[in-house]
Amino acid sequence: YYDFFAFRKHYPQLGTFGGHIIYLSLGEQIRMGEGPEDYLGTFTSFMMATTVSYSSLLSKKSSFGVNAKISYQHLVDLGAGAEKGKGTSIDFGFDLGYLRKGFLNPNLDFGVTLTNIGPKVSFIDPAQADPQPTNLTFGFKYKVINSEFNKLSLIYDVNKLLVASYPDMDWDGDGFIGRYDEDGHYNVSGGYNKEGDQETAHTDPVYIGIF
Repeated sequence: YYDFFAFRKHYPQLGTFGGHIIYLSLGEQIRMGEGPEDYLGTFTSFMMATTVSYSSLLSKKSSFGVNAKISYQHLVDLGAGAEKGKGTSIDFGFDLGYLRKGFLNPNLDFGVTLTNIGPKVSFIDPAQADPQPTNLTFGFKYKVINSEFNKLSLIYDVNKLLVASYPDMDWDGDGFIGRYDEDGHYNVSGGYNKEGDQETAHTDPVYIGIF
């Protein structure tokens, strides 16, 4: 089941403050060992997050907003196999937003958001951490009809995921993962191929993800 609670309050001269709390229960699941008959009981999984929000006018036609959020994920009490520790994670992140009304045209509004900015999410093994789904969105709204009794708008938005995760991959097909440094020089412990492409598991930094 899924629970959601939100609030907001506007203060003249200060802006609007708000926030929300999310709770997601994944229910009870069966825990198994390595063998098909190795039944180890059951476990429950859940996730929750809390967010504090603030927004304010920059001018009569533009405004900005920011979210600061903390999340807790509880997947399982014990790791699987040789993994030691609990399958839980506490993480934080931020969202940024900007809105401009009357952009280039009185009937055209423009908005942009950058969401899920923060460190990687890890559970038991930090080396297996995954990046947060940092996302960039551009949106346009054009008011085709804006009369007293009738309104019609055309809305278009573009979403771009700014992070990507790559597994170990023999990109040049030479039968090896890596074996070269970033400059294409032979190095047994290197993670690149002759062309300088990284073949060991990695994720894109945000500045590369934008392009």
